[in-house]
Amino acid sequence: MKKRCFLCLFVVCICMLPLNVFADSIPAKGNRAIGFTGIPEISYNRSRGMGFGAMGMMIVHLDKAHPETPPSQVMLMGQVSTEKDWMAMTFAKMHFNNDNYRIVGGGGYMNSNFQTFVNIGNSEVELPYNTYGTFVFLSPSIRVYKRLYVGISGQYFRDHLIFDESNIGGEEVSSDSYQNGLGVNLIWDSKDNQFSPSSGIFAAVIYKNFPSLLSNDSVFNKFNIIVNHYYRLNPKMILASRFATSAAIGSSVPFIAQSYVGNTDIRGYTKGEFRGDQTYALQSELRWNFYNRFGAVGFLGLAVANSPGKTSPLLPGGGVGIRYMVLPKFKTNIGVDVAAGKDDWGIYFRIGEAF
Repeated sequence: MKKRCFLCLFVVCICMLPLNVFADSIPAKGNRAIGFTGIPEISYNRSRGMGFGAMGMMIVHLDKAHPETPPSQVMLMGQVSTEKDWMAMTFAKMHFNNDNYRIVGGGGYMNSNFQTFVNIGNSEVELPYNTYGTFVFLSPSIRVYKRLYVGISGQYFRDHLIFDESNIGGEEVSSDSYQNGLGVNLIWDSKDNQFSPSSGIFAAVIYKNFPSLLSNDSVFNKFNIIVNHYYRLNPKMILASRFATSAAIGSSVPFIAQSYVGNTDIRGYTKGEFRGDQTYALQSELRWNFYNRFGAVGFLGLAVANSPGKTSPLLPGGGVGIRYMVLPKFKTNIGVDVAAGKDDWGIYFRIGEAF
């Protein structure tokens, strides 16, 4: 595992330098500053095997009349793995009219081979599954008071799910389902920078309803609550902290609507072993700009997953990462993190910070 980690870190360091030259060579167009950056993805974990892909991002000021408006971003991402996972998606976050209006949206297609764990007797047995489908989401919002935004959101997700139950004496079981939802967002955003904040708070309460009217087989509600806090300790160091919860509520929450411990909310978990109707995670990250454009991060966190009748143990996660500021004009970093959790670990490539 250590050899693979060092190989990935070496590849990222080599790739950062030419990307930086390319990004800084992009001229401004009219009054609109514009920049491009990208990063290759070479990763490995026990669930998806060796992964290959790339992320690219364009950053541009769309609001010519208000230069203080934060720049907008459009991101493209593609991934494929040796376990036949693949995904292609696009994401955009746009700011207009002195940041009084925002639009977040995206979509893509995914094919994921993953696993969950079921209790058989006194032991947990791995249950592989495949899920593939198309997803689209859109969320416009408007500023109503100081840094408070109110918005609506909608998503379309058609999913085909296949369980391989041969490990527990069964056969393949497949199903088609929808997760089509409508909801409302309440957001407070006082960050001083959209890409690399050093002070301020980002807090969001996001509610979605998944009714039968929108072709959903299972009717349920889902809440996401996120609170990020940023504090500058000194000119070189920033302490960032995050609380995040995802809670699906209803009498028939579908398997695919559950959350699992991992990803941004707590790095170091890639197997999907701990999942439930609700997940809760708390983490802190120290960001250190140790030389010129180079930086490093160290992070620690705790998480728990919960479903009716089942609660996971308290799950620690932590690790370290490197950063390189590829677009100084926009304070945009690229980098890689290596993290470990309870009997698990992961490597994470990113444009921008984890949160």
